[in-house]
Amino acid sequence: MSVKVNLLPREVEERARERRVGLLSLTAVGVWVLLLALLYLQSVMAVNNARDERDAEQAELERLQAQAERLAPYRELARRYDTHNQLLASAMAPQVSWSGVLNDLALVFPANSSLLTLSASLGVPEGEVGGEVPLIGSLQFNGYSVERYAPGVESVLLALGDAPAFQALYLSSATRGLIGTTQVTNFTGSAELTERVYTGRFAQGLPEGER
Repeated sequence: MSVKVNLLPREVEERARERRVGLLSLTAVGVWVLLLALLYLQSVMAVNNARDERDAEQAELERLQAQAERLAPYRELARRYDTHNQLLASAMAPQVSWSGVLNDLALVFPANSSLLTLSASLGVPEGEVGGEVPLIGSLQFNGYSVERYAPGVESVLLALGDAPAFQALYLSSATRGLIGTTQVTNFTGSAELTERVYTGRFAQGLPEGER
């Protein structure tokens, strides 16, 4: 059995303990300073990165502003074009396709009948509102059929009723008569012109192929 005996003076032991405490304190302070330095470095790097991003964004903004200034005349031209297109669409909205009206007549008119006169007028008479489709005008016609009222004149009314441009067919008169030696049924009637006779050609302004 051995006994460890410290023969050094007590003051030496105290100084050694103080040196150890001081060394530990210095080490702790060093570690703390190192952590602060790392945090500071990280903050500096974040600030620099933010500054670089700000500078890049500012440069991009200046580039876009310069581009916008260069394109300003074209933007004004596009605005004027849109305005003119809207004016054209508004002005040409009531354009009627009379060729379409006549084509509708030619497609549906029965072979046993003939038209002698045909007149059309645009505008809604006072007090009239139209039928299923908004009324924009009226059509007056007279002619004859080589058949009697039925199926002759009746087929005319039914045929015109199938055409999308007409509605509210009205027969004013139907009388028997002669054309040469042929017995015919003369008729006079009217119909409403609907908005389906509009061309719709300028609904979006000037058509693409004409720009």
